[in-house]
Amino acid sequence: MWRSLATMLLLAGCNALFGIHDISDAPDGGGDPCTGVCECKTDQDCAASHTTCIDRTTSRTCECIAGYAMAAGGCAWSGVVDDPGFAQASDRWSLAGAATRDPTAAPAAGMQDPGRVVLTGDASSANAGQVTQMITMPRRSRAEPLVLSATFTTMCTSTCPNNLPICPVPTLGPLLGVGTGWYASPQMPVTTSFVTTRVCLGAAHYAPESTSGPGAPLPLSMLLADVLGGALAACDPGASQLILDHVDIVPATAADGCPDPGQVPNGDAEGSGGWTFSTSGSFGMAAIVAGIGAGGSHGVQLQVGRGCASATATLSVSVPLASAQGSPALTLYHDGAVGGFTVGLGDLELPLSGGAQRTDRYCVPSTMRGEVFPLTALLEGVSGDCTDLTSAQEVLDNVAIENDPACGIDPGIADPGFEATSKLLGADAIGTGTAKVVADAAHGGHVLQLTRGNTCDEASFEIDVATPAVRPGEGAGVAFSYSLSASANALTVSSSTQTFTAKRGGWTQGMVCLDPRHPGAPQRVFIDLSTASSSCNTIQPADTAEIDDLSAISTPACPAM
Repeated sequence: MWRSLATMLLLAGCNALFGIHDISDAPDGGGDPCTGVCECKTDQDCAASHTTCIDRTTSRTCECIAGYAMAAGGCAWSGVVDDPGFAQASDRWSLAGAATRDPTAAPAAGMQDPGRVVLTGDASSANAGQVTQMITMPRRSRAEPLVLSATFTTMCTSTCPNNLPICPVPTLGPLLGVGTGWYASPQMPVTTSFVTTRVCLGAAHYAPESTSGPGAPLPLSMLLADVLGGALAACDPGASQLILDHVDIVPATAADGCPDPGQVPNGDAEGSGGWTFSTSGSFGMAAIVAGIGAGGSHGVQLQVGRGCASATATLSVSVPLASAQGSPALTLYHDGAVGGFTVGLGDLELPLSGGAQRTDRYCVPSTMRGEVFPLTALLEGVSGDCTDLTSAQEVLDNVAIENDPACGIDPGIADPGFEATSKLLGADAIGTGTAKVVADAAHGGHVLQLTRGNTCDEASFEIDVATPAVRPGEGAGVAFSYSLSASANALTVSSSTQTFTAKRGGWTQGMVCLDPRHPGAPQRVFIDLSTASSSCNTIQPADTAEIDDLSAISTPACPAM
């Protein structure tokens, strides 16, 4: 036996010496087919920055990933956007709707270079202008922090009414998307001056980590959308214009403060960095202070000493993508029950529990998954008078984010069944109306309940829905279950394209259609229990509506693209 083994080892050694491979190693033998340069098997074998293992069957080499090109010092950023200034004669961009391109437009104030694209709105939004380019994005694990930089202005072309010095605010504004992650810009200039915004890219904007090779194709899109939720509808949508001068993806700088996907840098305030602070004058203070945070740890302290003072702390939050186990939830600790304190994630204000030393938890809306947003804590003096002495303080600590099974895994809506124990986002009430989550054992758990006891009251709920991908020949919609009390007749569910009016009675199904054109793009659905009334009268019994089991769906019942 030992002699046979020795003979086998000797033959194997001779085979290796003379370049004779075992059958199992041959390309047609089911083994490794690489016969040329075989320097890697996985990306982990490529030690140089921004490289990936490219498998060409008979060879495997470490090469630069998408967006990078070999330079003297290794793979350096070369870009993924072709013609970022819209100036090339052979257009790399795809225009749709009311969109025009002028490659020779002379630079105006704030523009970076010649050339521009003009997107014009549409009253029905069906023909609103949009511009798209397919780009190849790398995986974030092999790349570096990147930002989307856009230079643009938003205008209203209608005449200023009554010779007012300020023209109407455009109803529609810029919505910028990479892949399925979209940012609605808060910048709404109404002059011909251009502004440049830079937003950090998150996990939704890179090639999926499950892919291989240099990268994956993703759409880079800009379009006009209702980014203000109709709050400032001062301009005819058909007169709203978005003028794009330059759109590019570039490496982030230290000033951008872009965190890694799913991270909240120094959210517990125990280290340095992460947070930025600002105050108004000498009457505000904002800093990390020892011993004031949760459990006596470090915390962020905001103080104001005058009625007109303010103190602000800002922290970048990189929201992770949803997984098979759950979707993102945000938690934070705050201490100091005083007025004038608000916390927002992007443009979303977070409802805070009253009282001292509270930890609040929120299911992050589906439209924010895989993106980066600033968390901003603001403490303001309540009077606004700089002669009023005041002594207000708030503490913020332990800002963290994780995937929570209770927030659900629906790709279009976070916590669609209202079963999470987190704070309810998007609820509002006027007068004695209420909007809250209540237990309803008969309907399988918890539901959203809207009530009102007076004709002047209103109860409402707003939710941003990520547009679902639709099947050929179908449109997009939001389906839901609802129940409306026998005396009520004022429940509506509205999107930008349709309004659904509920019927009285027990639990039944309802649906409202969405614009299906841009998968992943945010669309707002507004649920409202109210009536237009010139007088305030008591309603007996009170109007009650319950909503449950929301779902963003592809359906033949809604108009296709």
